[in-house]
Amino acid sequence: MDERVNILLQLYSEERLQARQSEDQRATLTNIIIVALAAGLAIVADQQFDMAWLAVAISLILLGSFGAIATRKYFERWLRHWNRAYAYREQLFSLFPSIPTELALFTGRSVYGRNDRYESELDARFKFMKAVKLHILWVSFHIIVALVGIGLLLVLVFLGPP
Repeated sequence: MDERVNILLQLYSEERLQARQSEDQRATLTNIIIVALAAGLAIVADQQFDMAWLAVAISLILLGSFGAIATRKYFERWLRHWNRAYAYREQLFSLFPSIPTELALFTGRSVYGRNDRYESELDARFKFMKAVKLHILWVSFHIIVALVGIGLLLVLVFLGPP
């Protein structure tokens, strides 16, 4: 029994670390794109209206698009590891029925339908924010970066260099 518990704990820990790594990689990518966005906008602000804007616009479109796709992929990877971790946790709970039953509410698919006092208080306090999905906000941020690039491209096309 002890060996099985140790194996399950190690597997649970590894899946949680992998989930955390996916989130860290998403954060690093987003930070790189933020720096590139700032640099691109600084170039645009510093340059006269010329073709240098074209390189910045295309770069922002590509970076924003890539960031949106990669962010979605990082979320998929995170969720995969998170669900595996909870599956191992459920197995641990089955080995130790003395663990308080309230903790069982936080396993597997039931995590989405949890109904404990603390979660209910937070849900009541943050009604709107409960519906907002964080990964959608991150994907939206990257789409906005691409839209900034499209906006620069449109300015360049319609106003053209002097």
